Amino acid sequence: MRIHHFGYAVSDLDGAIRVFSLLGYSLQGEPYTDDRRRVKIALIQNGIDILELISPLTDGSPIDSILRRNGPICYHICYLSDDMSEDLNYLQKNGFIIIEERSDAPALSSDAKVVFLFHKLIGIIELVSFS
Repeated sequence: MRIHHFGYAVSDLDGAIRVFSLLGYSLQGEPYTDDRRRVKIALIQNGIDILELISPLTDGSPIDSILRRNGPICYHICYLSDDMSEDLNYLQKNGFIIIEERSDAPALSSDAKVVFLFHKLIGIIELVSFS
């Protein structure tokens, strides 16, 4: 598996986009409102490096607790999966637990599917596949 992007929790999406632009990042498309996850997402890129900026859309968003504990922070790494079922089986056999089942990820692409997993030694990862 190789890294697709890093997920970064921010409280002010527009402000974070402005600051990251000072570091050479540019916005890739328009920010996406994910009502199901209660977040707003923007993808920014600098060369081959992609950051997924995630801000809470409403109180009680999953990102709220991350921001309360840590402030703005890179909190997950997303890995590109060529075979989601095989990779999930392998990771679960090696101590990862699924914390969010496979679902659509329209902020990434109309055909993207993601799964979030947790391992007690490294925290949260995401798998993405494009089919």
